[in-house]
Amino acid sequence: MRRAQERLREYRAAGVDVDLIVVGKKGAGSELDPETQKALARGERLVATLNQPQYAPWPVEEQVMIIFAATQGYLDDIAVEKVSEFNERLRDTLRAQYPEVGEAIRSTKELSDETAAKLHEAVRAFKADFVGNAEPVLGAPAGV
Repeated sequence: MRRAQERLREYRAAGVDVDLIVVGKKGAGSELDPETQKALARGERLVATLNQPQYAPWPVEEQVMIIFAATQGYLDDIAVEKVSEFNERLRDTLRAQYPEVGEAIRSTKELSDETAAKLHEAVRAFKADFVGNAEPVLGAPAGV
């Protein structure tokens, strides 16, 4: 089971390592180009995404879905302090309105192209509602 979880986490979250490395080197330069600033901003949101309650880890399929949302850029314009709320509400929405996505990941132990397409659709719809219902969610600098 542990190996399957590790493979599943690695499957679509391959960009996680690069994002985290960039965050680790954050103070390396004073003047950063826009692409580096964007990578740093995404890395900050990814770090916030990876923080889970100590004694209540998320099910693997939910981890995959939330990391997918972060690595695909859906959190790029969400203020870092709102990432936890975004993730919790997204998890609730995915369980309630898109249970087939989590079930597909859980049963196949992979994120197929078809499931990823459904997940994109679900996250887009959720984000539009989240941003539309919460005024101060946008916190990223312009152009990031």
